[in-house]
Amino acid sequence: MRSIIAVAVLGLLAVVPAAQAGRTASEPRVSVHLVDTTLKAVRNRGALRLHVTTDEPITIRVSVKRRSTTFASGLNRVGAGGGNVTLKLTKAGRKLARKRSLRLSLVARASDAAQNKVSTKGSFTLG
Repeated sequence: MRSIIAVAVLGLLAVVPAAQAGRTASEPRVSVHLVDTTLKAVRNRGALRLHVTTDEPITIRVSVKRRSTTFASGLNRVGAGGGNVTLKLTKAGRKLARKRSLRLSLVARASDAAQNKVSTKGSFTLG
């Protein structure tokens, strides 16, 4: 169900969808870096850990792939200031983790409470 908020400004009535009512002009500032930098640590934990830094509370979806195979993925909420995010390895990811080294690509998509969205991508090697 979508709610609508009516806003009265200078005697004029404007109807604004609720999704846009609390919208801020700025999108969240987000940076992501690896906590686990070795394949051995990822393999033993069964998960890949990342550190996310942000200036406001966000919901972040992270996907890590090798070519078309998903290594790990997850959806997490991170408070203002940031925190660690743990991505559980997929079944295919556990098989890939047996290798000596892996070149992986990461895509992170974040959104704040006002639905301002930002995304980033990059690649890294676990050895």
